[in-house]
Amino acid sequence: MEGLSFLKNTASTPPERMTTGGWSEVAPPPAARDPFDPAPLAELFDKFRGQIDAMRAQAATVQVVDQASHDIALTMIGEAKQVAGKIEKKRKEVKEPYLQMGKAIDGFANPLVGALKDIAGKLEAAIRPWIIEQDRKRREAEAEARRAAEEARRKAEAEAAEKARQAAAEAEAKHEPPPPPEPVVIPAVPDVPAETRSKVETATASVDLVWDWHIEDLFAALQNQALVDARQKELTKAIAPWINAQVKAGAREIPGVAIYQTEKVKTRVRR
Repeated sequence: MEGLSFLKNTASTPPERMTTGGWSEVAPPPAARDPFDPAPLAELFDKFRGQIDAMRAQAATVQVVDQASHDIALTMIGEAKQVAGKIEKKRKEVKEPYLQMGKAIDGFANPLVGALKDIAGKLEAAIRPWIIEQDRKRREAEAEARRAAEEARRKAEAEAAEKARQAAAEAEAKHEPPPPPEPVVIPAVPDVPAETRSKVETATASVDLVWDWHIEDLFAALQNQALVDARQKELTKAIAPWINAQVKAGAREIPGVAIYQTEKVKTRVRR
């Protein structure tokens, strides 16, 4: 097919030789190309765009009504798959050096990063019980502070109410109007940190209370219609391998699953 010639292996041409004064000179090599410049690769694949656009336009007009139109469509299928196969082959070919370089870089860096993450993980496991215990004590102190504050408030309000009652009784005995109530003074309660947090030059650690969960009964959880409706695609994808294996093994009845035969047309590229 036209447009595919650049994918073919071509023999390398020896450098041009020029003879000057009896000396054989070799023409200078071309300038080195930046291996990370994608422009030449983009140009390489852009050569197909016009051809593919034409194939797309032609395919949009195809209607299979007889053997001849069927053969035309099948021919176009083969051509499209041939082009796709050669592009894919070239994609892998030009990408391979980058993949190998990426693997080499990963081979240098990943073990180091993994070792450091392992070190940090073990140290986090070491500080976890202690800092959680500090947070438990902080929360206990916070609860005690709230209790003390509530008790102090009730006591102050009760004392203020008693003073107001006595003042009103004295005023009544003197046939005077009751005095205005005195403001309630609530004793200060020691402050408690709002969170457990430690800080050093290189890192901080804190404890937060978060809501977590685990499934105790998967079957019961799946009875929740809202869950099934919200995650139908994900659930279907998760159970598809199991259903495929059952159908392949001969199962023809699975509760909640319709099993039936359907037509599947296969096309292959002729070599």
